[in-house]
Amino acid sequence: MKLGRIAAAAVISISIPFVGAAQPAEAANKHTARLQGTINVYECCGFLGAASDTQEREFDRTLRLAHGEHKWFKETECAGGEARGELTVNVRMVSDETLQVWSVLNLWEGGSCGSLDRDGYQSGATRLLPSGTAQTWVLSAANDEWHSADTTKAWFSVTHKVAP
Repeated sequence: MKLGRIAAAAVISISIPFVGAAQPAEAANKHTARLQGTINVYECCGFLGAASDTQEREFDRTLRLAHGEHKWFKETECAGGEARGELTVNVRMVSDETLQVWSVLNLWEGGSCGSLDRDGYQSGATRLLPSGTAQTWVLSAANDEWHSADTTKAWFSVTHKVAP
């Protein structure tokens, strides 16, 4: 009886290290989302006639994703010490080898670029990108207060590739 249990334990312990060691070939692939674009912020002439300012920043980032992963990217720019544009892009790898991408562009304006007074925003459409494709978004947000015509704009593309 003991010999049978020992033999069964030996067979089980030999097979355990191999459980889950092999994955389907496509699951081992890493998907990349390359985000390239520009964010622009315009801080308009202040209430008492202060000068306006425009700042622009280019970005180029690559996110690597495995199946089921969600990652995000944030880019900010400040103009005139008071207006801040903030672009957030979310990328999620869904089960059918497709990236799901959604974004939001916020305009914050106040006494400093660290202000949490959101004066405008635009959400980008959620899109699906099969591997080997790219799509472009153009977003803009503006302050609608009569004395402050601050704006922010973002132009960006996302390219989806599979890297073995």
